[in-house]
Amino acid sequence: MSKKKIMIGKEEYNKLLEMIAEMGCSADDRTKERLEELERELKACSVIDSTELPSDFVSMDSTVEFTDVDSGEVLKYTITWPETADFENNKISVLAPIGTALLGYKAGDIIEWKVPAGTKRFKINNIMR
Repeated sequence: MSKKKIMIGKEEYNKLLEMIAEMGCSADDRTKERLEELERELKACSVIDSTELPSDFVSMDSTVEFTDVDSGEVLKYTITWPETADFENNKISVLAPIGTALLGYKAGDIIEWKVPAGTKRFKINNIMR
C-alpha cells in the first residue's frame, strides 16, 4: 500500500511464490485474499540476488521493531512462514496483514497498510536477523 520501492532476495521470492501456489489450491476465502495481497506485493518489488540484500531490509525470519505512527506504540515481531507463526511469542506469519506490510521494506521507512481496524502507519525502527 506504500509507494516506496521494496526489495527481496531471489531465493526468498521464489519460495514465497511457491508457497502461494501450494496454499492457494486448498485455501479458504480469507486465506486466498491474504495470498493474493502477498502476491501483489511481491510483483511490485525488486528481486535481487539473495546475497546482495542489504541487512536493513525486512526479509523472512527478520525480527522487526516498528512504531505505530498514530498511537506511538512500539511493537516487535519476527516475520515467519505460516506454519511457524506463534503470536504469543511474537512470531507472525508473512500472511498476517502486518507481516505482508513489513516484508521488503527497510529501516526508517514509514508504510501505510490496511488492517482489519482501518489504515495504519508504521515506521520501521530496527531490523535484526
